[in-house]
Amino acid sequence: RALAASFGRRVHLCVPAWPLRALGGEMTTLLLDGQNAAPELAQRFGYRYRFGSLDAALTHLAAHPVSTRNQVTSQTSGAKPQ
Repeated sequence: RALAASFGRRVHLCVPAWPLRALGGEMTTLLLDGQNAAPELAQRFGYRYRFGSLDAALTHLAAHPVSTRNQVTSQTSGAKPQ
């Protein structure tokens, strides 16, 4: 839903979990249940997130062309632009 919202779109397809679990097996747990990752440890060690939320990150990705994103990544990672 967050990805669709970042592009200003609605989610048109809702699939119950049981068919996905029946077809995909254990790996569907990653898709359906997700992971609640807490950033406290990374932040304690000084890691700074560029975006404070998934919505903010997806909105940035939707608003910038791929070539622009690659340039920003190269500049922030210390890599030389190609």
